[in-house]
Amino acid sequence: RCREVLEALSEAHADKLGAVPLRDEAAEARWSGAETIGGLLDEALKGPRREEASTALADVRGALGRCVEFPVLVAIDEYTALFQEPTGYFYDADPIAPEDLPHVDALRALGPAGVAPSHRLERGVHVLAASVSRGPATLDARGLREAVAHPPFEIEMRGYDDDEFVAAVDRYRAAGYFTEPLDGNDLEVLKMATQRNPRLLFERLSLL
Repeated sequence: RCREVLEALSEAHADKLGAVPLRDEAAEARWSGAETIGGLLDEALKGPRREEASTALADVRGALGRCVEFPVLVAIDEYTALFQEPTGYFYDADPIAPEDLPHVDALRALGPAGVAPSHRLERGVHVLAASVSRGPATLDARGLREAVAHPPFEIEMRGYDDDEFVAAVDRYRAAGYFTEPLDGNDLEVLKMATQRNPRLLFERLSLL
């Protein structure tokens, strides 16, 4: 997955990333003297180093935190998935926890007191979408509140308004969840059945 993220970043933002200096001597040395984030990505995606994608993603995230040339958005869906149980791998007979992995540690931005100083963005914001269903089974209520965003950092998702509801239904149809168009009565029934809740709408349309 780390490699896929790096490839997507390189494809979507190569021009901008090539203009952003690393500002980290350790990262420059690690990636054969790369001077920009774009250079880091070029080096990390070469054949011999593709297995180091976790470290590369952590270095890219660190470099984006120091970026002042462009505004930066770090958006993570299913944020609670970063708090899963131990990975099942071991190092020196000790289990490897998720936070022991460089990319997981780099992406866990939010703590009980907000964004940790080491994870702050010089010119940008984080948008972290939490999902209770993707948190580990062993995460109790207190652990969940420590793991995910909470007031004053939390924005609770509201239901769709009329225009958003119609747009969402159209998007699901375009994506192939159903084929026949829905008339006004069908939409009203769907609104009542889902209470305009985004998750309930997804679940309902997944059954069609």
